[in-house]
Amino acid sequence: HPTNLRPSSTDLSNATTPETALNYPTILNQIKDKGLAHVYAELIAVLTRGLQAFNVKQPMTPTQIELFAEDFLDVYVYESIADLKVCLKHARLGQYGSHYQSIDSLTLQTWFKLYLDEKAQARELRHQEKKNQDINGLQYATPEQLTEIKNRLNEK
Repeated sequence: HPTNLRPSSTDLSNATTPETALNYPTILNQIKDKGLAHVYAELIAVLTRGLQAFNVKQPMTPTQIELFAEDFLDVYVYESIADLKVCLKHARLGQYGSHYQSIDSLTLQTWFKLYLDEKAQARELRHQEKKNQDINGLQYATPEQLTEIKNRLNEK
């Protein structure tokens, strides 16, 4: 579907890569739109479901999940819940190493920091692709269009 359509925050089915997660609203915007309680509940649901995929000797308790969610809401307001979903998927696929004994808040933080590096690369790639499209579009511009573009740039 077109990249300018913003997926619903509750429909995370299209959040499968850092590239697709870029299309989702930030936690801060979700809090503004839906309220903190709704976003908190959604975050708990994503965490609980994501963590159930791991077969560890010491899983996180519901209280630990809640505390992590609270910390996540404090620290990562400019990221999205979709980012967390994709991060947990990548961890489940072993992209961040092995996790045989336990998963705790520190482990999740480490995974998410690694994920943010992936997301930064995806954002940079998207920026470069847009820049290349803009440049490619210029080669077909008429002299009048180029003059108009030049004038707009000089106004800034």
